[in-house]
Amino acid sequence: MNGNVVDIKVASDTLMHVEAIVSAGLLAGPRGSRSVPPSVRLIADALYQLLSGGTVTGTVPGTLTITAGQQAKVADFQNMEKMCLASINQINGSQPYNLVVEI
Repeated sequence: MNGNVVDIKVASDTLMHVEAIVSAGLLAGPRGSRSVPPSVRLIADALYQLLSGGTVTGTVPGTLTITAGQQAKVADFQNMEKMCLASINQINGSQPYNLVVEI
């Protein structure tokens, strides 16, 4: 974890979309102690499998069937998430307000 803050440019629609998702419950907990709630954890894990070569089939709402992707790539996504949350919590936890966007 390097905890660097990077200045990036995003379209306003992109930022509004990300902020809406985060506000709706993508992350839980107080500033400096954010985590992925269990209800979102299932979807994140399914997404990591899909992005790593697996498949997701089914209906929403309904039942999803997930086949495994390449486990090394899944582990990479899981590690990136862990590092991202650690950086967000380290940076925002030391401020009286959010200094970085929580994605």
